[in-house]
Amino acid sequence: MDKETKKEFGNLAIMVKSGFEEVHNKLKEHDKTFDNVGRKLTSIDGRMEHMDALLSSIEKDISEIKGNFIYRYEFDDLMTRVKYLEKRLKIKSGK
Repeated sequence: MDKETKKEFGNLAIMVKSGFEEVHNKLKEHDKTFDNVGRKLTSIDGRMEHMDALLSSIEKDISEIKGNFIYRYEFDDLMTRVKYLEKRLKIKSGK
């Protein structure tokens, strides 16, 4: 191999090495970015678990409220009956 060809191969090797180093540096930057994304996803996951627990608690509370809930028409019906009984028994109403 002549001197000129060796020089060209040397230059080519330097260019290839430089290109690989550049790619390596960019991959390091991407790794850092993905690490940050991973941390953020972990944080979001933790908050989602917390929200899920809160929603479960709210669902439980709503179920409990529904168990003690009386509809307005039922209440009005009972009030009418109580008023009738009070009137028949000559009891003064609390209202």
